[in-house]
Amino acid sequence: MYTDVIGFLQNQYAGSTSISALDRVISLSMKLKHERRNIDSEVKKAKEYRENAKQQQEVLTNRLQIVESLKDILEQQIGSNSVHDIMQQFSEYSQYTMNVRVFIKLLSQMFFLLIATYSV
Repeated sequence: MYTDVIGFLQNQYAGSTSISALDRVISLSMKLKHERRNIDSEVKKAKEYRENAKQQQEVLTNRLQIVESLKDILEQQIGSNSVHDIMQQFSEYSQYTMNVRVFIKLLSQMFFLLIATYSV
């Protein structure tokens, strides 16, 4: 009788151990998948932040270049009475600079789109 009880308990324990182990593996697998999704999401956010930082750096670089150009123009025109000419020259140069930057950005976007299209 005791041997039957011991055998029964051993079978129950052995069965529950494998099921428990399987449950733990499944639970850890689900947790891993969840953490992987979170990490992927964080990586995506980091890439977006990096891209935004690049764009802001470009804008600030362009603005600095325009300000430096204005400074150079003003230094060249010191002593001149024609403020209107200075402003006109600055306006033309800054418009030209911005148009060139927009054109370059458009070309790079088209280039990367072309690469993405043919790399698939």
